[in-house]
Amino acid sequence: MTRPAHMAWTALTVLILLAAGNMAGAADNPPDREHILDLLRAGEYDTALPLARDYVRDHGDDADMFYNLACLEARAGTPEQALAALRDAYALRLDVLDGARDDPDLASVQGDPAFNDLLAERDGRLALLAMERGADLGLAATSRVLNLHPTTPVGPDDLVSLDITWEPRGLRLDLKLTGLWSAVGNAASPAPWRGGPGAVVTLAVPDRDPAWTSGNFWLFAFGMETASPAGALWIPGQRRWQRVLELDPKARYNADGALELTLMLPWSSVMPFHPLVDMEMGLNVAVRAPAPDGSGYLVAELLPDGTHFTPSAPVRRVVPLTFDDETTDEETFLGRLDDSISLDTPLGIDLVGLTRAPGRAYLTVDVLDRDRRSVVPGGTRTGGMELVSGANRVSRELDFTGLDTGLYLVRATLEFPSGNDAVWSTGVLHLQTGWQDKLQTGIATLGDEDRPTAAYLLDQVTRAVADHLPRRHPGAIAATLADLRDMLERSRRQGSIMPEAGPFLLVADGPGGDLRVCPGYRTPAPAAANRRPVLVLTDLRGYEDRYVERIDRFMTYEKPTMDNPMLAPDFLLPGLVWPPVRVGDAPLAEARAALAWALERYGVEQLELAGVGFAAGVALQLAAAEPQAVSRLALLVGKDLAPWPEAPDNYIATRLEGLDRNLPVTWYDFDDETRIRSQAGQIRGVMSELGMTAVTDVRITGALNLTQAADRIVLWGMARPQ
Repeated sequence: MTRPAHMAWTALTVLILLAAGNMAGAADNPPDREHILDLLRAGEYDTALPLARDYVRDHGDDADMFYNLACLEARAGTPEQALAALRDAYALRLDVLDGARDDPDLASVQGDPAFNDLLAERDGRLALLAMERGADLGLAATSRVLNLHPTTPVGPDDLVSLDITWEPRGLRLDLKLTGLWSAVGNAASPAPWRGGPGAVVTLAVPDRDPAWTSGNFWLFAFGMETASPAGALWIPGQRRWQRVLELDPKARYNADGALELTLMLPWSSVMPFHPLVDMEMGLNVAVRAPAPDGSGYLVAELLPDGTHFTPSAPVRRVVPLTFDDETTDEETFLGRLDDSISLDTPLGIDLVGLTRAPGRAYLTVDVLDRDRRSVVPGGTRTGGMELVSGANRVSRELDFTGLDTGLYLVRATLEFPSGNDAVWSTGVLHLQTGWQDKLQTGIATLGDEDRPTAAYLLDQVTRAVADHLPRRHPGAIAATLADLRDMLERSRRQGSIMPEAGPFLLVADGPGGDLRVCPGYRTPAPAAANRRPVLVLTDLRGYEDRYVERIDRFMTYEKPTMDNPMLAPDFLLPGLVWPPVRVGDAPLAEARAALAWALERYGVEQLELAGVGFAAGVALQLAAAEPQAVSRLALLVGKDLAPWPEAPDNYIATRLEGLDRNLPVTWYDFDDETRIRSQAGQIRGVMSELGMTAVTDVRITGALNLTQAADRIVLWGMARPQ
């Protein structure tokens, strides 16, 4: 029911600032507004309705509260009042109705013709705005200046303008921010940029619907890392931001005091899309800056879109960018396929070669398997063609029928009349007819402990194929499919899907039977019976693979000496789903389920347990709740160790009462963090009072990060258990 009034920003690692809040009710609203929102959250709609009516009479500029009022009126059975409130909300802000079609609170009016007419009118206005605010671009020719529009009223001197340039290496955005938008927060701070301006950019291939929306997009974010700008790309599959140096953001103040931001969106980051073959793309840009009264943030946007600062939103709104290929003087060769997944029909391939020197050229199109061998019957396809000055476009068909399921490389080479060669390539995943049935047959032969993992991977591949956006690179799907096929082959050869050494993947049981992906790393051992499971609870979901990568790198290059090669560990890092509030006993259910699964999977009564960051507190609670199942414990303690904020010592003692007093514990204290913020000192003191005498304290200078954590977990896990 509640809609976003402001976007509250939160730090993501040390890189960048991104919006986290998605509920109405910012700190600058008066208390009566907050009271209404509290009533809505509590479901006390009858009490909230008259208060919301009174509020909007005095605050006619609050689009979110008008929307909330519409929901309340609809629930109360007053559809005319609900529609009137929706019209008022829409008049204030176009994107406030974005979720109205599917909002269950508006169910009583969603069939009303007036409701559909209102949304159709809104969509029409957005489509017109998108067309008006779009741009035509020529290569190396700067477009006209576009303006970003504030979501709340600002002064006439508070402006944001945007210059867009199509360059050979990417799309350059030059933002100029004046007045309130150029504010940098507290200038007396050692890092005055912190909390200052930031930008979110959407680059998309539009779905061509009337409202110019797209589910096929890339999301970039730009913020300040201490006193320097930084940029990141959103990775949807991992639900995280990844810093990209090629974004190359720059920030400076000009002589007039305006802030100038330069942002580069490299074409390499959106492969296989490119303006020479995708001559119409979509763009949206939003910037934010701190409000002058310190109450929140101001937002300016190219086109209204309430999801600017919600990375996981599946659809984005964009304006059209049209590219003119007649302005280039370079020799360029690119292509596009109808799809990057091949089923039972041939794939169309479109190739474009740009040249200013006409003449005879030679085109070669080849398909290679993963061993880089040609699979085209009769060898590669080569043909001569006459190029004219400008763009030369050629269409072909590729037929993968008869090929095995797997990832293939399509490679096209054009020899220009000048004698220069240019190569374009892309990946295609071919799925042979009956590919699922073949895999199901193999999965049915697995043992009970291995079958859930293989079945889960097949389900993930099937879902990913169904949800696949036609021209996105299929590498992630192909990698999962290859993992599954390798598992089945490994089981056929050695009776288990587990490798003898190196990274592996399992599926663990979560609370209530939900499955959790569990990456891991296996060190060499003479026999499977000698395996020691080491369960590692990490603090950030989605980073388990990166921990395994670091462990693999450490084991490959550092080559630590094992005290006893007959007792080699398997490091297990289940992707546990932590609750939003990571305090108290709430996270314990996830950890307990992971522990029970690991004990059963390895057929042991005890395992070794490690916890990182806030999850160190969860590991400590788990060891107290299941003392008979934990043989030793490693706690990597930083600023986020605070399972019982502000609790007295006697309360913490009751939570840890079940700990085995003789449990070997290694307490890694990253004191640059813990001396600033955490419960580390208090919890360590309580452990001493409880008579735990087998605790080894290791003081570490510096910050607790993934590299530090992974390396120390390896060294601890490889040491001889005492």
